Amino acid sequence: MSIQNCPGFIYTVQRGDTMFRLAQRFGITLEQLIAANPQVTDPNRLTIGQQLCIPTGAPGPVPPCPNGTLYTVRQGDTMFLIAQRFNVSLNALIAANPQVADPNRIQVGQVLCIPGVMPPPPECVGGFIYTIRPGDTLFLLAQRFNTTVEAIMAANPGINPQNLQIGQRICIPQPSPGPCTGQLYTVRPGDTLFLIAQRFGVSLQALIAANPQISDPNLIFPGQVICIPGVQPPQCVGGTIHIIQAGDTLFNLAAFYGTTVNAIIAANPGIDPQNLQVGQAICIPLPQPAQCTGQLYTVVTGDTMASIAARFGVSLAALIAANPQIADPARIFPGQIICIPAEAPQCIGGTIHIVRPGDTLFNLAAFYGTTVNAIIAANPGIDPQNLRIGQRLCIPLPQPAQCSGQLYTVQPGDSLFTIANRFGVTVEMLIAANPQIADPARIFPGQIICIPRSMPTPVDRCSFELDAHADAPKGATAMATLDFGKGTATVKASGMPRPQHGRSYVASLVMMHGEPERMTMMRTGSGEYAAMFGPSHKLHECMRVLVSEEYERYDKYEQSGGEYPSGRVLFSANVQDKCK
Repeated sequence: MSIQNCPGFIYTVQRGDTMFRLAQRFGITLEQLIAANPQVTDPNRLTIGQQLCIPTGAPGPVPPCPNGTLYTVRQGDTMFLIAQRFNVSLNALIAANPQVADPNRIQVGQVLCIPGVMPPPPECVGGFIYTIRPGDTLFLLAQRFNTTVEAIMAANPGINPQNLQIGQRICIPQPSPGPCTGQLYTVRPGDTLFLIAQRFGVSLQALIAANPQISDPNLIFPGQVICIPGVQPPQCVGGTIHIIQAGDTLFNLAAFYGTTVNAIIAANPGIDPQNLQVGQAICIPLPQPAQCTGQLYTVVTGDTMASIAARFGVSLAALIAANPQIADPARIFPGQIICIPAEAPQCIGGTIHIVRPGDTLFNLAAFYGTTVNAIIAANPGIDPQNLRIGQRLCIPLPQPAQCSGQLYTVQPGDSLFTIANRFGVTVEMLIAANPQIADPARIFPGQIICIPRSMPTPVDRCSFELDAHADAPKGATAMATLDFGKGTATVKASGMPRPQHGRSYVASLVMMHGEPERMTMMRTGSGEYAAMFGPSHKLHECMRVLVSEEYERYDKYEQSGGEYPSGRVLFSANVQDKCK
C-alpha cells in the first residue's frame, strides 16, 4: 500500500502530533494507523510536514499548494475561521482550494491549501533553525555551517533545493560530539564556548578539546549539542537526566514528564526550585510499572516503543498495555524503566516469586530452603547481580525423595493441616512423609509434597476429657466437644472452686497458624464453668485445648510497675490424639 492508495484521507503532520494522539483524534486504533502507513519506518518519530494515511474514509484529494502550506481541517473549523487564523482573505482561501465544492461544508481530516503561508520549521534535534536569506543555496549553507547538502536535505524532508524561499525556515544539522566523559549540553541563544566554560567551571581549552566536531570555536549555534568534560550528571535510577533550559520550571517539567514537583525535589537533594540554572543537570523520576508479568527494561537513547517491541518480539499493543504508567507511548525517555510482557517461566515443582526491594538470590535461597545455584539453574539468563523489582523468578523447592502414597502440588491457601484433613491423614504423618520441608508452617504454591497412605476419615464431631495437670483442683474435671462440621467448640470444667484475687478461668484453642483463640469461661452453676467458640472455619486447624487460671485484669499490675504474672495451665489435651 502506498500513500497515494490510501483507504481514507491524507493528513499532514503538525507540531505536537504523534501516532498515538492521531489515532485517538480520528477514532481509530494505533495498530490500524501504523498498518495504513508502512512507509513510516519508526511510528514514534514523525516529522512536521510528513504526510500520513488516515484510514477512516477519504474527505477529499490533496490540493496543489505552491508557495503555501497544507492544513488538515480539525473539529470546529470553518473556511472563515481558518482564513482568520492564518491571516489570509476568505476569497484567497476559497480560490486556493477549487477541490472544495461547497466552502460552507468542509470535513474533519480534509486537506486545504493555505496560500502564501510558509510551512512551520521541521524538528531540529542537535541542530538549529535557519531562516533563508537572499542568495542562499544549500551548497553555500553547507559550506558556511560545516555540514553537507545531503545532511541538510535529510533533516528537511520535502525541501526543494532549487526553490528556497526567502523567509523559509529550515533545519541545519550539526555534527554530534563523539564519546563524552562528562555531560551533554544543548546550546542556547546567546551562548559562546567561553560563557559555557565559565558556567560549568571548566577551562575553555578543555571544552574545545572535548568537541573536535566544532571547526570554528567562535561559531556555535542554538540547538547544537556539545560535550561538557568532567561534569557528571546526578545518579538517576529509573528516571532520566534533564538539562535545564531557559524558561524551565519544576512545574512545567513535572507536567512534561508525567511526574510531580515533590518527586523531582526528592530526587535532587539540595536543588533550589526557585533558582534553576541553564545547563544544570537534574534527575527526573519517572513512573514505574506497578507490576510486571515479564521482565523490566531500562530505556536507552534512541529507543522507541516500536523498536523495543520489535527487539523483544512482542506486539506494540501488548507493550503499551503492560505499561499503563506511560501517558503517551510516543514519549519515553532514556533511563525510564518499562515492563516487557512475557509468559511466566516454567516452574514445575517450584513456586514463582516476584522480586521485591532488597531481594538477593542468597536471602531468597535461605527463605525458601533451596540454594543459589538451584535458583540460577531454574532461571536461564538471570543476572544474579541485577535482580529487578517486579521480575518473576522460578524458585525450585526440595522434592520428597520417595513417597509410599501419592504426590500432591500445593495450591494457594493450602497448609499442612488443611491438606491432612482433605486426604484423611494426620499432620504428623504428613510431616514425617516430607522430611524435605524444613518448616512445616511454610509451604508454597507449586511445591510438590508426598501424601502418605490415608487413614479412615476423622469424625465430624468428637468429645473428650482433658488431661489434668499438677495445678488442677482435686476432684475437678474438664471436657471439650469439637464439632468440625459446624466449626464450634465447647469447653466445660466441673468441680472448680471460685477463682480468687482477680483471677478467672480461661479456655484456649491452640491453632496450627496464628495466635491461640482464648475465651473467659462463664460460671454456669456451682463449680461449673463453660466457654463456647465459633462457628469458625479455622476449627480444623485446632491442635490443643487448654483450661488455665489467669488474671482477669492486670491494670493494677501495670499501675504498680509490676509484671503481669503468667497463668497456670490446669487441663490440656492434644486434639489429634483424642479425635481419631
